[in-house]
Amino acid sequence: MLTKKDVERMLDASMAASNPTIQEAVDFTTKAADYEFAGILASAYFVRHVAEIAHSRGREIVSVVDYPMGGADNEIRLVAARRAIADGADSLDVSMNISAFLAGDYRRVKEEIKPFLELARGEKLIKIIYFATLLTPDQQLKAAELCIDCGVEYLKTNTGHGCTSKPEEVKRIKDHFGGAIKVMVSGGVRTGQDARQMILAGCDRIATSAPFRILDTFVEE
Repeated sequence: MLTKKDVERMLDASMAASNPTIQEAVDFTTKAADYEFAGILASAYFVRHVAEIAHSRGREIVSVVDYPMGGADNEIRLVAARRAIADGADSLDVSMNISAFLAGDYRRVKEEIKPFLELARGEKLIKIIYFATLLTPDQQLKAAELCIDCGVEYLKTNTGHGCTSKPEEVKRIKDHFGGAIKVMVSGGVRTGQDARQMILAGCDRIATSAPFRILDTFVEE
């Protein structure tokens, strides 16, 4: 049986507000730091304002690079990644170049991913967003294959902006690749039932803007 603590440790918690103030970001991080979340998400602007709050409680800050569609020049993306890490981010969710992928330019996709892994140097976690909702089943597997070839540890299904992840997207990757790569779900996981379905499908982490509501549906240890 999944306990509240089991699920808590699988969640990357983010704010529901789309345009929060600095104070709202600080308040959310302060509250979230009372929980053993896998990570607390902060967009680049807020990282320097909330990192110390999280770190003082032994929590990690997750930030994002090139949301929502991954179309920026890679040098610009890398500058943003370096800044987020310098400001205190412990892990980064990086958008795959979905346009290059859909054009079949797989070499470019891989060439753009590798510098982020080199930047992390094994000390920061890099999760690659592969936009599962926009891809066919075969394309989802191809995206995972490219990431595995690069040495990516985590796939993230979507950004959560306009995309709703499905359990079968997770199951497809886990059934095909097993433990070769981990999968984090993002997009549409807002209830305890949503979380249960994703966990049963094999996901390793869940990004959600409803972490407290989800936890309220699980029992204590």
